[in-house]
Amino acid sequence: VDQTLVTTTPDADGNPQLTAYLTQPTHTDPLTAGELRSFLAERLTPAMVPARLVRLDTFPLLTNGKIDLNSLAGAAGEELVAQREYEPPAGPLEEVLAGIWADVLGREQVGVHDDFYDLGGHSLLATQVVSRVRTLLRIEVSLRSFVGISTVRQLAALARTTGSQEGLDADQIAGLVLQISRLSQDEAAQQLRS
Repeated sequence: VDQTLVTTTPDADGNPQLTAYLTQPTHTDPLTAGELRSFLAERLTPAMVPARLVRLDTFPLLTNGKIDLNSLAGAAGEELVAQREYEPPAGPLEEVLAGIWADVLGREQVGVHDDFYDLGGHSLLATQVVSRVRTLLRIEVSLRSFVGISTVRQLAALARTTGSQEGLDADQIAGLVLQISRLSQDEAAQQLRS
């Protein structure tokens, strides 16, 4: 890496997130998102690892030679994201959890092996995921437990274990959540009346 600059940029919901812009020497092989994130994770706390990594050919400069911070967001660059083969959710629990992650992370879809932190997750978003799991599934997954996992499949296993300890069947609850979410407003109103 030649140069780096970290700044805050808005995420899909307009909340600030850390974004790292970097340039690399042209004679070197391009670094992958996984390599960069591993390097950063060894040296920084999870909260300090940027949610987004963007590779630029050069930084946009002002006439005085300083980096033009206002032009960074619009600069032509390559967003580095971890590339994994998409594996869809298996069963209602993974489907509900993948939906929560996609919504919180502003992604169209999330596979069961996609890494929360590689997708731009951080501690504030982890708090939102835990809160939504509690709200939708009524299962008390702790933030501390969540921080130790990184995929939907791992979260599903944690929800099953935690739910079982609370006398709840996470898969059954998720199935009901999906059924309800697929009802139209008229169907939901009719169900409430009966």
